[in-house]
Amino acid sequence: MKKITLLFLLLTLSFSIHAQFTEGFESGIPDDWTVINNGGANGWVQNTAPNGGALEGDAVASITYNSSAHDDYLITPAIAVSVGVNESLAFNVKSRSASYLEAYEVLLSTTDTSEAAFSVVLQASSDAPNAWTKIVFDLSAYDGQTVYVAVRATDTDRYALYVDDVYSGIEVAVPECATAPSPAIAATDVQINTATASVNIAWEAPASGPAPTGYEVFWGETSGSLTSIGNTAETSANITNVNYNTTYYWMVVPSNAGGSAEGCAEWSFTTDPMANIDYLNPFTTYPGAGWSEATGPINEPSGTSSAFLQDDFGNDTTHENGKSARINIYGTAIDEYLITPKYDLSGGTYYLNADLALTLYGNSMASALDPDDYLALLVTQDDGATWTEIARWDENSTLTPEGAPMDEITLTGYNSETYFAFYAFSDTSGVDNDLFIDNFQITAASLAPAPTAPTVDAPTPPAREAGDVISIYSDAYTNINVTNFNPGWGQSGAVDAAYDPTGAGTNTVLEYSNFNYQGTEFDAADASSMEFVHIDIWTADATDVKFSPINNGTGAAEFLVNVPLVSGAWSSVDIAIADFTGMTWDSLFQMKFDGQGGVNPSTIYIDNVYFYKEASQPATAPTTDAPTPPAREAGDVISIYSDAYTNINVTNFNPGWGQSGAVDAAYDPTGAGTNTVLEYSNFNYQGTEFDAADASSMEFVHIDIWTADATDVKFSPINNGTGAAEFLVNVPLVSGAWSSVDIAIADFTGMTWDSLFQMKFDGQGGVNPSTIYIDNVYFYKEPSTTSDIIFITELADPNDNAAARYVEIYNGGTSAVDLTGWTLRRYTNGNTEPQTTGEDLSPIGSLAPGAIAIIAASGTAFEAAFGMAADISAGTGGPADSNGDDQIYITDASDTIVDFFGVPGEDGTGTDHEFEDGRAERKASVTQGTATWDVNEWNIDNDAGAGDGALNVDGGFDPGVWIGADTAGVENESFVTLNMYPNPANDVLNISSQRTINTVEIFNVLGQKVITMQVEDTSAEINVSNLNAGIYLIKYEINNSTSTKKFVKN
Repeated sequence: MKKITLLFLLLTLSFSIHAQFTEGFESGIPDDWTVINNGGANGWVQNTAPNGGALEGDAVASITYNSSAHDDYLITPAIAVSVGVNESLAFNVKSRSASYLEAYEVLLSTTDTSEAAFSVVLQASSDAPNAWTKIVFDLSAYDGQTVYVAVRATDTDRYALYVDDVYSGIEVAVPECATAPSPAIAATDVQINTATASVNIAWEAPASGPAPTGYEVFWGETSGSLTSIGNTAETSANITNVNYNTTYYWMVVPSNAGGSAEGCAEWSFTTDPMANIDYLNPFTTYPGAGWSEATGPINEPSGTSSAFLQDDFGNDTTHENGKSARINIYGTAIDEYLITPKYDLSGGTYYLNADLALTLYGNSMASALDPDDYLALLVTQDDGATWTEIARWDENSTLTPEGAPMDEITLTGYNSETYFAFYAFSDTSGVDNDLFIDNFQITAASLAPAPTAPTVDAPTPPAREAGDVISIYSDAYTNINVTNFNPGWGQSGAVDAAYDPTGAGTNTVLEYSNFNYQGTEFDAADASSMEFVHIDIWTADATDVKFSPINNGTGAAEFLVNVPLVSGAWSSVDIAIADFTGMTWDSLFQMKFDGQGGVNPSTIYIDNVYFYKEASQPATAPTTDAPTPPAREAGDVISIYSDAYTNINVTNFNPGWGQSGAVDAAYDPTGAGTNTVLEYSNFNYQGTEFDAADASSMEFVHIDIWTADATDVKFSPINNGTGAAEFLVNVPLVSGAWSSVDIAIADFTGMTWDSLFQMKFDGQGGVNPSTIYIDNVYFYKEPSTTSDIIFITELADPNDNAAARYVEIYNGGTSAVDLTGWTLRRYTNGNTEPQTTGEDLSPIGSLAPGAIAIIAASGTAFEAAFGMAADISAGTGGPADSNGDDQIYITDASDTIVDFFGVPGEDGTGTDHEFEDGRAERKASVTQGTATWDVNEWNIDNDAGAGDGALNVDGGFDPGVWIGADTAGVENESFVTLNMYPNPANDVLNISSQRTINTVEIFNVLGQKVITMQVEDTSAEINVSNLNAGIYLIKYEINNSTSTKKFVKN
């Protein structure tokens, strides 16, 4: 348990009772008290720092051990005993050590303070307890007399005896218990003060009974086992070093001169489950609420402590940042983590900021990191099972002793289980440096300074026919001749006609600095047939900008129209010619921007100024690819022409059948070199010849067709087997767009498709000749489902939670599988027959391609352990409740074994299929189940030392995501490291490496290459938005070494 600090205003309490005196020794042992020291050098004295604290206030009367026996008296002032006024004496006593209890006796004198006068024994010699104990003596027998009372220490060579809060008077009743706790009893989501990592607690005084003069507060994380953390006269306290998602228990015990309240209730509350957005940690309290430390290699933190500590930012005691987190980056074994609380970042985009500084060790002088040293920022979204690096500071980074904010990191696409960590590394004793982190925060709004100039290009204009656009300034079109970008019209500013927003040299814009108004002159152009003018404008400070073309023909020469602005972003504006009242645009020769109605001067950036009209001519050829066909099993498709499948051999794309036209078998619609189509120009009809294929098991033929002028197109495969040789069927057309057509075999009357060897397109019934474009011609049948695409991917026997055992199954095919009537079964303890009752998998229903189902031994225990619900809770002793030495298999609805783990009838103990206290995980190369055991398909971890050994729930398992690693296919893995996130991915897969990534190729489960990318950088973004949901293999090359990894597309 962490040390709890209670910030109390400690008070010396004064009592208002009918007593001659009350003494707490706060100002020493008073002069009217008598001390007699007969027993060695150490006698009764004031002690302002007693071990364990005074009962109240700071001081006690104390006597410490002597080697010879104590015979030492602590004697009260004279007490005038009067029944009903002053008839009792009480004090509190305590031994310092439970191992060395101190003996004492209490004596009374009716005459004076000499030793001989103390002849009355009020209490015989006895040991004082190790806890404060109240002792009360009834003096009513001495009514009318004056007495003295002595506490006589009698022990030899023990430790120390304490006396506190002595009073004489009438016995006072103890107070009742405090009321109205805040936070309320069993409150949840209690806010933590993030700056001090604290929670304020409060209560009210008892509603009735004697008034308290103080309160003792008890605190802890275990009910019934609370620790006193101090006394206060206030009704509130501030508790520090509290953590998120923690239940705390506390109790307040009021007290007065009569003693402490009894039977007071224990209260509790639970703090917020995670850090709030807009959370700031200034490290005033270290490490801060919910923060933790660890050590270990990068991406593998373990333990609960590190070399991070609290210190002055930049080793400067006067720095405005105050305290910070510091790490000494020096030596041969620095692997240190500072880990944040958990954040829920599933709500959108957030921003991460922190201050960083670097100095030489122990002072504020400037320094630089050694080549081996670095600080990395990591992120995990699976409770620390995997970490991804998102930022790094190393020898190439500029870090100053004064410190500065790091570059803000934009956080998009993260989940509700997100942690971050700073990781410091050094493995060589070079320069001895201190690195500081301060003011860590995650916010919903960006804290980055507002940009004063654009850093991204304006949106790219759409492709237009040359006759539909007159461009003054744009990289997207051919511009007319501009004669002067800065004519002398009396304007105040300057023009840069080649400002590059990105610095990449791929696009320029106009910069108008110190802008009040600005003109441009160009060759006269007749834009009277145009309908709109387009402008892209960016500004950080302008508030009013107007625009007008200037005409030298008929109508008004100019008319200023307002241009809408968006501060700090590109504003794309289209203004209709009608908005320029009175203008005709028949002889444009100048244009003007005017900002005199707003902030003046200002700076604006202009791009893509052009006049245009809506497209007047339809496209004559496709400029986009046909839709991508879906993934299909090889046995479900026969492809003639498609980039999506493996095509059969085409022997002639243009056989001499008397047709009128020509064929381009490699027409590229986009010019990007990623896909080709068939172009049939001057088309009346066209044939294609290919190797004979039996397509009698197929059900449909698919065609994608594009045309701008054809009006009637028919199609037929040509068969050389049984049935009719051909039958022309109409192909629906959409002018100027791709038309995706699927035609059933039944529509080709009389045909059998048992020996297809040609195909024909016929356009003689319509416009003739015409031009058509063809892609994705293939015969197919609906996906054929085989049972063995359902297979086991993980068997789990957690070392620390046997109740959370589970079996994970996976659909490795491309179509859903109905698991009605399927069963999960188990052989136990070497039995030659399986359990008589398996687990019916029917409740799972239809399992989608790439989907996973979980069968848990206990659904409740599984959900508690892994934070997700199982699909089936099979119960104790069921097929999912294996202790690692059993055999487990799946049967389909026909009772056929589709996948088997282990050897039937063989006790798994000590075999290659034992996963006791660990797990068995299917390797990534496996694509279907097998009815016989094959150890080469599995990675095994067990308590006998196989694999990673025994595994615990925390970090040892990944239910719901199959990420098994097939090490057999990896080349030079120790030299090739690729980081990927997020995984699973939705639209973008980010990859990075410390070395240059040369190429990346992505394959689907059918082995088809779906993406190829030349990277030649250490990081890249891969657009996977067009991929179907499922599992993919990414093959990458780094420094001429290749490796593979697996990722999941949602």
